[in-house]
Amino acid sequence: MSYCGPCNRQFPTPSALEQHRQTSNRHTYDCRRCQEAFKSRSARSQHILNSPKHNICADCSMDFNTPEQLLQHDVAKHNMCEPCRSYFDSPSNLRNHQKTHMRKTTEYNEYVADIAFDCHQAGMYTCDDYPDFDFKCPTCDTPFIFMSAVLQHVESDCCDETLAHGRPLAKFLRFLRSQMSS
Repeated sequence: MSYCGPCNRQFPTPSALEQHRQTSNRHTYDCRRCQEAFKSRSARSQHILNSPKHNICADCSMDFNTPEQLLQHDVAKHNMCEPCRSYFDSPSNLRNHQKTHMRKTTEYNEYVADIAFDCHQAGMYTCDDYPDFDFKCPTCDTPFIFMSAVLQHVESDCCDETLAHGRPLAKFLRFLRSQMSS
């Protein structure tokens, strides 16, 4: 037996229930998922927006059966970053952003630091003046914990140091590339 909740009636088959819904005036504004009838289109729309049984995409108004389906839709169709729920204009922008959620490894920083100390230019950018800092800018002597911070400092135009050919950090980068490819 199939049951119509809004009408409180039973029908012998699912197809009989469906026929009843299509022909009954009471079912003009039905929510089939919740088995509820509404007196107006706006009442049904309000129900769909507020009901936990409906999972509506805010961008394209598609209704999904589960929150997980809505989440997968947002990720696939609207470039949503799942961990932080931010949206991006393109898949490429999403991929670039997702790198910010990658696990940061100290092993990599230690590997780069070891190579930095092995480079023949190490005396130009290593720091002996501050016990908590291993590196410094070759031009302004600003101390840094990581070699990556020195490079970011130079690229930010905070001082006159550059990565131009012949400069200590350019030589370090060339040495780093050679060590990583061997």
